[in-house]
Amino acid sequence: MEHLMKPDVGLIFWTLVNFTLLVYLLGKFGWRPAVKALEDREARIRDDVKAAQDARDAAEKLKADLAQHMRKLEEGTQAAIARAAALGEQEKAAILESARKQAEELSASAKHALEAERDRLVGELRREVAGISIAAAERIIGKEIDKVSGNQAVDNFLREVENRK
Repeated sequence: MEHLMKPDVGLIFWTLVNFTLLVYLLGKFGWRPAVKALEDREARIRDDVKAAQDARDAAEKLKADLAQHMRKLEEGTQAAIARAAALGEQEKAAILESARKQAEELSASAKHALEAERDRLVGELRREVAGISIAAAERIIGKEIDKVSGNQAVDNFLREVENRK
């Protein structure tokens, strides 16, 4: 063990030569390629991070654009629904107004038809009453009344009755 404590100059020399040669060879063939590989890897990671950030920014922009487009579509849809509802209300009002006018016209037409029928029936009734009155007067008086003077007398009597109402 003693020889371990005593430095051997030859061994130290060859150890230094080997170490220097190893450092030189590593520096020439190992260190530069390793550093270059690390630098390349660092650049690749940096580019990947930048590409990921750019993709995230593009996705956020696309999301914002889509959200804005959806809002515009929603507003357009709401406006179209409001226009359709307003148009529906206008159509409803027009149909109701048309139906009301038709009902009024039908009612007026029916009223005129009823009045014309009533006037016809009243005229017919007057003629029958006049005929019956003349026949009754002929029986009472016992002679025949001529039709023209009898009809005139009945018409005068009916006019007086109407005037009393």
